Amino acid sequence: MTLKIFLTADVHLGMQFAGYQPAVAGRLREARFEALQRCVALANEASCDLFVVAGDLFERTTVPREIIARAAEIFGQFNGKLVAVLPGNHDFLSPSSGGLWKVFGEKAGDNLLLLTEARSYLLNDFGIPAAIYAHPCFSKHSRETPLEGFSGREQQPAVRWHIGVAHGTLEGLAPDTEGLYYPLPRRLLEQSGLDLWLLGHLHRPYPAENGEERVFYPGTPEPDGFDCRHPGHAWILELTPEGGVNAQLQTTGQLRFRIWEEELENELAVEGLLNRLRHEDVTNQLVRLCLKGLIPPEMYRELPEQLAPLEAQALFWQSDYSELRKQFTRREIEESYPGGSFPHQLLSRLLEEEDSEALQIAYDLLRRAAR
Repeated sequence: MTLKIFLTADVHLGMQFAGYQPAVAGRLREARFEALQRCVALANEASCDLFVVAGDLFERTTVPREIIARAAEIFGQFNGKLVAVLPGNHDFLSPSSGGLWKVFGEKAGDNLLLLTEARSYLLNDFGIPAAIYAHPCFSKHSRETPLEGFSGREQQPAVRWHIGVAHGTLEGLAPDTEGLYYPLPRRLLEQSGLDLWLLGHLHRPYPAENGEERVFYPGTPEPDGFDCRHPGHAWILELTPEGGVNAQLQTTGQLRFRIWEEELENELAVEGLLNRLRHEDVTNQLVRLCLKGLIPPEMYRELPEQLAPLEAQALFWQSDYSELRKQFTRREIEESYPGGSFPHQLLSRLLEEEDSEALQIAYDLLRRAAR
């Protein structure tokens, strides 16, 4: 007999995306529900026994009831034996957040287990010969290490598999210089004696390759910003009778955040960029295009118009031309300043010396002075 687990975390249902236009924000909010739906479908397709959410199913503790009900409805479609949900540091358990988890528990079916206490949970009643050792979050921030003094599998010796579920920052893996996000020292996880640790909080998957790893972060199932440029992931983990772990990383997201950084030097480079972008399906992408370099003035003027059709196709597009400069020609100087004037003489001299950097600086300073 094996035990198949589907692991997700950091779904953040109810995230607002307030910095975007309403239509874009609405699409981003809906994408998170769609990602959760795909996770359940993938778990069913793989015949998973256990579905685990390692924290931050919800963006905050005060999400509307319709969001809670919709999440519960999606979990009701899981065909396995049990859905186990841990409160994370965004949807943490507290007297003020009790309503969230009370409503969620009422809306969900009998195959839901809320991991709301720092203790072990026997899963025998659900037909799973395993125990979960849960470490939920009770506040947004905490310097406490929830695993200190944890005796692990000694608590429940009469089961086949022993699984830890926590939400926090694994030592050395994610930036948490002040230790505010439930630090998880690796030595304590290794000393726990558990077969597996299922963790949330890190928004990218870990490990990159399975190897002999016993600690897994799924990352967020749907990207949520330009600092999250992977396509969204989850894990299918299979525990074998011999104690091995077979891990398969699943792609679960639909939208992509892309940052294109291009340095343009000539017409050939501009055409190359446009060709690459034209062959890219940007329909479900949020694109930030950052351009720098030095190009002829006519190309500088025409580039926004050439990019316009691509911008119209993308879900969101932001072009940054702040480091892109146009080459100066004699014609540009003649059209901008009267002959014999100080600006005309200065720019002409720099043009003759072929000092493009000084020419650009002088031009910028002259423009600011003329304002």
